[in-house]
Amino acid sequence: MIDTQIMFATPIGMTTLSQEICDRFKPLQGQVQASASTDPVYFNVLKDSPVLKDIITDVFTQWVNNTYNYQNQKWTMLTNWITDNPDGTPMRLHRHYNCSFSAVLYFDKVKNGEGNLILENPLDHSDFFPQNTNPTIFNNTEYTCPLYERLLIFFPSKIYHMYLGYKPTITPRRSFACNFAPIGTYGSADSYINTNWLQL
Repeated sequence: MIDTQIMFATPIGMTTLSQEICDRFKPLQGQVQASASTDPVYFNVLKDSPVLKDIITDVFTQWVNNTYNYQNQKWTMLTNWITDNPDGTPMRLHRHYNCSFSAVLYFDKVKNGEGNLILENPLDHSDFFPQNTNPTIFNNTEYTCPLYERLLIFFPSKIYHMYLGYKPTITPRRSFACNFAPIGTYGSADSYINTNWLQL
């Protein structure tokens, strides 16, 4: 008998928020994906909604600290934005920089199969691909997330992600996304940091 262990793993967090919380995102202004601007003004949609920002950050903090066994680590939400996709435009493969974790919330009506988030396996660097008809956690090259209203997903920001183009039956498809970083003190010895040192 040979025992198989999982050496490394990449977690993804999923939960369902209440309709009441999701409804509070609906009045917020988004950008149409196909013509989105890079102007920073569009990447702080919760600037006047601190309660919503705290709710999402608190849910994330609970998940990440429990999952990674962090002891009372504090986190803050960084950039946050809303994307409107009225015509099924695909989202190109990309990752998020200058942050640790990312999240997406489907706060409005969506339909499974219309733009499901696809996460690329960060450990898959093999040049050898045998024929595979039954992907497992050891041989899959990507993970396709479920898609339903009120779903909130967390994943490490280094993960490349995308979704395919689709013919929409619900339009526009709206989603909220954001990034997180640790704050306060973290690390140890020569890799110790207190983010208060960074204040000007």
